[in-house]
Amino acid sequence: SEQEYDAIDADIAALSAAFGNDDGSRAHFLGGIVRLVAHDFMDFDINNELIPMGSDGCIDMDHADNSGLPQDVWCDNGCPLTEVYNNGFSHISKADFW
Repeated sequence: SEQEYDAIDADIAALSAAFGNDDGSRAHFLGGIVRLVAHDFMDFDINNELIPMGSDGCIDMDHADNSGLPQDVWCDNGCPLTEVYNNGFSHISKADFW
């Protein structure tokens, strides 16, 4: 719902604001989200009828194409964005959350 996405936006804005005047860390965090989303949908393969991939909320951090993704933005446990998802939005897909 629109309210839910507004709540996600507010939580991410709060995480961003927590960086204070540290623009480098804020850019790393917000840029990391953009890169995470891009890497999620860039694996789409129109020629693969069985597993076309695409925006499915799955990221293989060990895959060579995903090397360099900031692993302190999204991880199994403890990363800020992961915590927001786990604590309030895990009922929606990761693809929709990202």
